[in-house]
Amino acid sequence: MIKLRLEDSKSHILKAGDGELVDALDHTGEQSARVMRASPFAVPYPTKADASVYKYLCYLEFLLKLQRRCHGSQEVETEIHAVLSTKGPIVRGCSLLHIRTMDSLVRRLKSFFIDFQNCYDAITLVGKELFVGDNIVCPQVDRDELLSSFYVLIGLLNERSSPAYLEEVYYSIWGLVRQIDGTQAIQDAFFTERNALVGILQELYGYVKQKEKETAIDLPSQIGKPTQRLLDIALRKRLLEQLVPLYKAMHAQVNV
Repeated sequence: MIKLRLEDSKSHILKAGDGELVDALDHTGEQSARVMRASPFAVPYPTKADASVYKYLCYLEFLLKLQRRCHGSQEVETEIHAVLSTKGPIVRGCSLLHIRTMDSLVRRLKSFFIDFQNCYDAITLVGKELFVGDNIVCPQVDRDELLSSFYVLIGLLNERSSPAYLEEVYYSIWGLVRQIDGTQAIQDAFFTERNALVGILQELYGYVKQKEKETAIDLPSQIGKPTQRLLDIALRKRLLEQLVPLYKAMHAQVNV
């Protein structure tokens, strides 16, 4: 349903008024570096990228266990090779989450999924396929994939009937910046848009810190407990006014 609505609204988004763009900021200072290094959330929540990587590893682990039970099964062997050759979910997930080492991948997923330790064989096998030493081989992200991720984010904000959480939006924008930074050609092409996205992250960072202060004053018993914050209508509108013109500018460059 949401996918259909997104498709129906695509032309509307591209035809929408540009609005007023936020002035490009100089993001070479310490504030920008701090925003990109650390999340304002004390306890990060698993994103769709995390879930995608987790499901990939769980399925691969299932195949490996099946292989041990069905000795010499050509069908299972073929499926394992097909899964390893695809590598799409885990590669995209690691790229979006800016994960560069096996250790950081395992640490992150173990913090979200209690039974992740049961995927040991899959992790070991994937590690041999994806990592050189302890460093992951992340692919370059093409422009179409970048725009697709951006479009999904706008669709999420534009779908008023569905809840949108501040944490999810923050990490989605953070992922877009990481995608741009991952390829030099894309970084050069979208340098201005990249800086504007970092500016939006800075605003959200400040917004979260302000909300944390208000929560600490109003609800002292809740300090330290993780909460997911729903975006209100005003903030959704503000984000759309900033993101839609950026998407349109990037879309125009890709389709020149």
